[in-house]
Amino acid sequence: QDKASPVYRTSLEAAKRAFSELAAQRPGDWRLFQGLGKAREKLGEHELALADYSRAVELSGSKLLEPLHRMRASRLKRLVATYVSGDLTVLDAIHAAIAELEKQKDYPPSRYRVAHALFTIDECGRALEAIEPLFSAGKSGGFRINMWEDECLAHGREESSRKLVCRVRKALSLYIKCLVAAKDIQRTNAMHVYLSRSRGWGQCLSDLPLIHCLFRDSQIVQ
Repeated sequence: QDKASPVYRTSLEAAKRAFSELAAQRPGDWRLFQGLGKAREKLGEHELALADYSRAVELSGSKLLEPLHRMRASRLKRLVATYVSGDLTVLDAIHAAIAELEKQKDYPPSRYRVAHALFTIDECGRALEAIEPLFSAGKSGGFRINMWEDECLAHGREESSRKLVCRVRKALSLYIKCLVAAKDIQRTNAMHVYLSRSRGWGQCLSDLPLIHCLFRDSQIVQ
């Protein structure tokens, strides 16, 4: 999917119009405001997206983690983008936004976003600490995938087997980057053993470019 293509933007504009019209007809449905916020965020309309996410949180009664995640993660992503563009003055604001999102760190999408932000601002040790529970088999240093469909469905996130695989692929790519930065050979090898033996996840994840690069590099795995 080419996010720079006119077709992609046209699709987002159509989605925005549809959600906006439906929200006007059903102003009490938090899902419509969340959908509208997602379309606006992808279009770069960040302030309007935050307002929609805030409305979704309000309508959901702040009981579901997904609307809260969208609102807090959107704010964090915007700050990180500002930092990456060269404005280092937002670093304190980034740490504050991370602390806010960490309040729901047991929600996998929030844990991923926190880890991604930390990795982007070169706090790789904290990033690994944040992302590791998604792939840790406990104190033994082993590897397993601790992500499931129902954990997000219960909190208002649209989920399916395909979307779960996409979430795992994104999170695993970040986990690998963190392991490489930490030169953590033990956990890297544990991951390799697990994926080589797991018929299900092995097939879904073995084509990740990062995995191929990692195990070609004898300096990382010896």
